[in-house]
Amino acid sequence: MNDSIYFYIPEGCSSATKFYVDIIKDVYSSHGLECKLTDKLADIPYRANVVTIRPLEFLKVWLTKHPKYTLTWFQGLSPEEIKMEYKPSLRRFLKIPVHEFAEKLCLKVCDVCLFVSDAMRNHYIRKYGIIPDKSFIMPCFNMEFNENLIRKNPYRYERPTFVYAGNLSSWQCFKHTLKLYKKIKDILPDASLRIYTHEIDKALSILKEHNVDAKVDCVSAQQLSEELADYKYGFIVRDDIVVNNVATPTKMNSYMSSGLIPVYSDVIEAYKQPISGHAHVIPFLTDEEAINKILHMEQTPVSVDKIVNEYGDIFSKYWNRNKYIEELSAILYI
Repeated sequence: MNDSIYFYIPEGCSSATKFYVDIIKDVYSSHGLECKLTDKLADIPYRANVVTIRPLEFLKVWLTKHPKYTLTWFQGLSPEEIKMEYKPSLRRFLKIPVHEFAEKLCLKVCDVCLFVSDAMRNHYIRKYGIIPDKSFIMPCFNMEFNENLIRKNPYRYERPTFVYAGNLSSWQCFKHTLKLYKKIKDILPDASLRIYTHEIDKALSILKEHNVDAKVDCVSAQQLSEELADYKYGFIVRDDIVVNNVATPTKMNSYMSSGLIPVYSDVIEAYKQPISGHAHVIPFLTDEEAINKILHMEQTPVSVDKIVNEYGDIFSKYWNRNKYIEELSAILYI
């Protein structure tokens, strides 16, 4: 048996990607395999065991290395994302079929396919008519339950303080978030907004364009958790499109690990059962629904003990690192 497995990640690991990849690495390590992380295709031997985190990387490995064993993590819907991000052009015209070919091949021949939600797996089955031989569902998350952080500042729940954390890509709906916040501010004059993004200048420009007053800052991922623990609500606004329907935004996990009450578009299929039915979350389909639920929350004293119990239950069932390691160990063998 080959005692090594190569993680081919040419674009490197973000904090969210690293957390997910580390879970997979821990499983293979427990089976006695040496995990080797590389961003170079040349580092991977012929007929090696290989993990990739996108079908496109799987295609490159499959064509050049004829791997013995493969696992691919499907993070998103690349063809659909390309249609959103790129204007009609020759580049877009050429990129989409390449990504679709990679997805189809991966579903057919990859030993294990990891999806972030059942909705994502079902999307691929509907689109290509292919049921992967072996698949596993694990949502994106990068934080574990932190009761001390949630209890850090119990007084934050007495004020309508809002946070937006993340980049300003179109699919993040930052402008819609600001429009929603303005409506909230009209009804709750003491509301405030804090923005954490590495695109500070762009954020300031958009804030000025929408006549919204907010503090903007950029902090490390580790520091962000501490910062978030001083606020009450966190925005996750999304359009009702297939890319979002099948996703599991890491932001939800990051917000709730710091005790933020998420205010989020209820278009994410994976969150409907494990999250949306709880008391201290605000799923919405219209701005008016969001505002009404926030007003109701503002009229109801928030118990930190209840937040801890409720969020702790969600983490134990849905964002449980040890649970996924145990379940993956049963199927990730070479």
